[in-house]
Amino acid sequence: MKTALTIYLGKDSAFAAVDVDDQIDLLALGESEAGLSIADAVDPYDSETKLSKEDLTHTELFMANLFSKIITRCIRVVDIYPDEVLLVVSEDISSPDVYFAAAQRAQIRNMTVIKEKRSLAALASYGPKGISADYAPAIGGLFWIRHGDSLTGSLPIVTREDLGATEKVVKKPPVSPSAPSVISLGDRSVFDLQVDRGKKKSVSLSWFVAFLILCAGSISVYYFVFSDSQESSKKELENAIVPVVSVPVVSVPVVSVPVVSVPVVSVPVVSVPVVTESEQVIEAESPELGAVTLAENGLLLLAGTAEQLLLPFDSPQEAVMSSLISFLGQPDRENITDGDESCGSTDLQVFKFDDLEVVFESYDMGPIFTQWFVSGKNASETNLWTLGRIGLG
Repeated sequence: MKTALTIYLGKDSAFAAVDVDDQIDLLALGESEAGLSIADAVDPYDSETKLSKEDLTHTELFMANLFSKIITRCIRVVDIYPDEVLLVVSEDISSPDVYFAAAQRAQIRNMTVIKEKRSLAALASYGPKGISADYAPAIGGLFWIRHGDSLTGSLPIVTREDLGATEKVVKKPPVSPSAPSVISLGDRSVFDLQVDRGKKKSVSLSWFVAFLILCAGSISVYYFVFSDSQESSKKELENAIVPVVSVPVVSVPVVSVPVVSVPVVSVPVVSVPVVTESEQVIEAESPELGAVTLAENGLLLLAGTAEQLLLPFDSPQEAVMSSLISFLGQPDRENITDGDESCGSTDLQVFKFDDLEVVFESYDMGPIFTQWFVSGKNASETNLWTLGRIGLG
């Protein structure tokens, strides 16, 4: 089952929603709040302000840190890494280079960016009603992933020709001519017949009188028969009543039977320890990550936690060294090598923290982070792993 994650960047806060096992839920980005504040971010597409290259780099790093926190929160709460990531923004996305660069720094591949209007249209067409306007675009993005853009305008009319069927012409059967309404009887018509209405009334009155006489006779017969039957039934009941003679009751003595108690012997129950498969799985735990985790595009500090921080390549030396010194302490050794102009190389500065070496190259704008090296016998002792628990030893 594919899983999806949507990230909505509003004016002051960011919201996220997940689709796991065909169930859509809002992902709380804080311990007590649903959103995450982004008030300090710089809008890269504000037409009123002109941003320098340094401001764009700061915005890119801020967005990369925000994406890393949301991915970490998703892994911590849902315990999955999403198969598809969708970014919903409220402003114009004619040139979303900063978002794609920030996603690449946060190790998010194949991220899709859409406008807020398309997400809200999908929610109105396929989603439920009554969702808060603060995080409605985040929920609508998941319905956009499921169904795509919603249909607009009136639906087309489908005819029989569109379905490949031709209209059949129904032929009515021939109708025979109706019979004439007036039948001629010889030389005269039925309208010429004369009916004696007085005779008809006299016949109907005689039948009515005969019906009344018949009803009166049947009622009188039923009355006499029913009264005779009631008198005969009363006489039969009187003859059937027999006086009841009292019968003496003899008491029978009851003998008590002694009950013998049977001793019950308790059987000891021995508990047998059962080893389940879950206990074996718990024993085979993956090693814990250290303060520094190796990544293909830099170094991760406190990976898998809410305070996760990415130190990507091409970052300034001052920012990288200050972060590493705060977690690892002062470096053990520092090497500075001069570059060769014929080969086109620049000056290199190498700082060693026990088994970790970081390399900085000098440019016009200053030294930047370019490489890292790992030494030692076993990574289980140095705790220098990748996110997939790959290390030396």
